[in-house]
Amino acid sequence: MEIFASLKSAGIYLAGDTVKCEVTFVNTQMISDKPNDDKIEHLAWASVQLQCICQVAATQANSSSGMAAAQRRESESLAPNLDSLTTSLQPLQEQQQKDLNIKEVFCTKPKILFCDLFLEPNESKEFEFQDTIPLSAPHSYNGRGLKYAYRLIIASQRLNRPIGTLKIPFRVLK
Repeated sequence: MEIFASLKSAGIYLAGDTVKCEVTFVNTQMISDKPNDDKIEHLAWASVQLQCICQVAATQANSSSGMAAAQRRESESLAPNLDSLTTSLQPLQEQQQKDLNIKEVFCTKPKILFCDLFLEPNESKEFEFQDTIPLSAPHSYNGRGLKYAYRLIIASQRLNRPIGTLKIPFRVLK
């Protein structure tokens, strides 16, 4: 199984713009001569969402509490209830355990592309996704001690398998 995603732009947006993406799911199995050889792929579901994260450098956070406090105030002004933001995928949980200096600024609600998709060998299905970047979203920034990064997260799950994700970075300008 392969998943291809293509942004319908150069990957640079303004706050308030609509992000459009084409997502293609392809069953790469070859057709077999054996009648009992089941190569049909069964995907339980797939979803797409936009996410913005803020990361403060560990050295800056430890040595300069003023920088971390300023970053915290800026993030809180953008999303007052950061702790209450949740997604169905919780894409940052593993990374947050490794690096406590990452905070999710915002993330859109996951949009379901499909449920119960069956693909024959060499068959593909294409889906379109679009969502709007909030006007209040911060612009992308990669400074010495602070980073705002955006990504499009595509998640899918085969039956009785773990969730697989594809993360596509993009930039937001003000």
